[in-house]
Amino acid sequence: MRPIAPGGLALLGAIILASAAVAQAPARESAGKANSDPFETGRGLTLPEGRLQLVSGRAGAAFFISLGQVRREGDVVDYWTYAVYAPGHPLNAGLLVQDITHLRLDCQARTTRVLGVAGFDEAGRVLATVPARAYEEEPIEAESAHDFQARVLCDGIALPPQNTFADRKAAYAATRILLNVTD
Repeated sequence: MRPIAPGGLALLGAIILASAAVAQAPARESAGKANSDPFETGRGLTLPEGRLQLVSGRAGAAFFISLGQVRREGDVVDYWTYAVYAPGHPLNAGLLVQDITHLRLDCQARTTRVLGVAGFDEAGRVLATVPARAYEEEPIEAESAHDFQARVLCDGIALPPQNTFADRKAAYAATRILLNVTD
């Protein structure tokens, strides 16, 4: 399954479909130890803390880079994104209104690989997860959310200061206002 953009509708579909496929596949174990990948187990996943930078959006969603979770080694960037959906996507477990995605971006090759996705309700409860084994490394499509992230993380495109939020709560509230969501 190939997501169009992290946190996008295609990714939501990937969460739903890949969750079913992953549930049927045996969890990986290494050297006889139980798997500790939080995207495999669903444990230990939390919403981001610290500054978030709004990078892209579309009708019903906004996508942020978690600035405290960016690691660079040569041309490879390991990073996390945070997405807010308004009004949200109903799942059996609840209403998915936010997610986190762990990604690896190769700036030179212009490819990205999703290392895991977790969807959350408004209270921050994990509703669904999809581990890395559900994804392949993919070329970055022009004008996609990954493309905008690569422009910031690889090419050094500077975004205006008003795109940076002090924390998740501020980003979440601003997104709901921008998307004209009323409670």
